[in-house]
Amino acid sequence: MEINTRSFHLAGIIPVSGQPLDFCMDWSDCLMPIAPNYTALEHSVVECAMAGCETIWIVCNDDISPLVRYRLGDYVVDPVSFRRFERHPSEAQRQIPIFYVPVDSNEYDRRDCLGYCVLHGAKVATKISSQISKWLSPDMFYASFPYGVFDYNSIRPHRKEISKRGNILFTCGEKSINTNSYTSFTFGREDLKVLMENFVGKATAGSVAGKRLPREKRYSGKNFNLDIVFEPVIMKHTLKIELPWFYDIGSWREYCEFLATPESASLKVPTKGVLKRSEFNPIGVDMEEIKDAKQL
Repeated sequence: MEINTRSFHLAGIIPVSGQPLDFCMDWSDCLMPIAPNYTALEHSVVECAMAGCETIWIVCNDDISPLVRYRLGDYVVDPVSFRRFERHPSEAQRQIPIFYVPVDSNEYDRRDCLGYCVLHGAKVATKISSQISKWLSPDMFYASFPYGVFDYNSIRPHRKEISKRGNILFTCGEKSINTNSYTSFTFGREDLKVLMENFVGKATAGSVAGKRLPREKRYSGKNFNLDIVFEPVIMKHTLKIELPWFYDIGSWREYCEFLATPESASLKVPTKGVLKRSEFNPIGVDMEEIKDAKQL
């Protein structure tokens, strides 16, 4: 009998950096509310937790990460473990850590489209996890976009399928990443290298053969759509999961259309305690000193 010596690691990747949308607000586009006291990013985080992710990696730059972290904290509670009946419920709750990954400064406005941010988050998740232990390296990645909204409870029956090897594509009618909709999907660790090579091979640098390209052709990777970045995954055989409903909110027009739907009225903040919005206690730091500093 073959014994599995390592656990399965599904890493959730949520891209926040990338092309700005047309909301033009003082805060990040991912913090647009979709229900009272409930933002699009928080909905995406709970989706990753419901899908069975062991870790969640949010790709956001340093200019927005403080506010994002203030809203989310350092972890989210697995909704499935939260609902289990236990004598001591807090002991059965599984905390899923959230990590914040900035895009390299030399990639600003060059490659940082949403598709590249997914690849960058997966690459960083693999690198950091592997440095801790090779047994912690992610096996699969679950990409979730804050700008695509659906009922995350609909993926609960497919949780075991998602936490297995094999690419999964979420669809709703004709909507999928193949049509540049912000639907979720999974890809494997072996796919990451292929996807990165595909992106680099198609992305144009500032010059070719020593000749400076016209401004409109420089760093074309920053304008890549999802179907271009993830073409190898789309072409690869995948298991498709049909969603009961799905809405893109990647523009002000689509956002307004979604708010006018019956599905929007049904959205609400998850069960109290799922989104903790709290931080882990720091290691090697005197908590009394931190409390005294906050009181000053």
